[in-house]
Amino acid sequence: MRGDDPDELAAAWERLSEGATVIQPLGPSAWAGLYGILKDRFGVTWVLDLAA
Repeated sequence: MRGDDPDELAAAWERLSEGATVIQPLGPSAWAGLYGILKDRFGVTWVLDLAA
C-alpha cells in the first residue's frame, strides 16, 4: 500500500497491526519517508510506504 499522507498511512498501519506480526516496524527508511511490513491476523503480508 503506497500513500502520500503520512498521517493516513500511520492510521492504516495501526488498524492493520491489530493482531498482526510486525516484520519491519513502520518508520523512516533510505528510500521512503515511512516504510513497514507486517503480516495481518489473516496471514496477508502488507508492505506500506510513503510515496516520495
